Amino acid sequence: MSERLICVVRKLVGVPGVQAGQGALRVCRVHISCVHTPHPVVSYVHTTVGNTRIVKLRELVSSLDADVFVKLEYFSPTGSYKDRMALSMIEEAERRGTLCEGMTVVEYTGGSTGSSLAFVCAAKGYNFHVVSSDAFAAEKLDTMRAFGATLEIVHSPTGKSTPGLVPAMMARAREMCRRMAREEGIFAGTSSGLNVVAALQLARELGVGHRVVTVACDSGLKYLSGSLYHASESH
Repeated sequence: MSERLICVVRKLVGVPGVQAGQGALRVCRVHISCVHTPHPVVSYVHTTVGNTRIVKLRELVSSLDADVFVKLEYFSPTGSYKDRMALSMIEEAERRGTLCEGMTVVEYTGGSTGSSLAFVCAAKGYNFHVVSSDAFAAEKLDTMRAFGATLEIVHSPTGKSTPGLVPAMMARAREMCRRMAREEGIFAGTSSGLNVVAALQLARELGVGHRVVTVACDSGLKYLSGSLYHASESH
């Protein structure tokens, strides 16, 4: 382990002799430890897809359960495991010769797959045209726009879409999401919560000496406009 000297520029606030609004700055020298990282510097952002970390659950399992591990796919560039799928789709089309420079990728999407495709298209220089709806989360639509996608929005009179999932299972998934955040520090969405519910059930069935691995599909940041992490529902 080595040390590196860096300079930190700080604005002086509440320092005698410095009046508010002067914007005085001070340069501070700070020594930080440099730890070797196995991740090399890359030239293209889409090559960072994959190789996400795996964490062992510590609080949600008992001493009688199998070990449970969660692969944190929200460390992917758009915060979703769908980055893998999107990159695979685009690169397979390139290999077949059906997608070439100057062409446009078109997709109907609710936003999850679309966000990943928008990212890959931006990284590789393709135009991306999206057909979506205002029934879907604004964060997902805005993410696609941020990557330069052209959105064709189909208006929904109710502004809602039917989830199509068993309400009881959704309730368990939502509660598990909140417990994961509070007890394990894993901030993920409802699909991830349902995955962990199933993984913990399997861990209880298998018992000590076995391993169960599941996936945290995406980041909880994608769900903040909904009620999943609202304070009134988190207790």
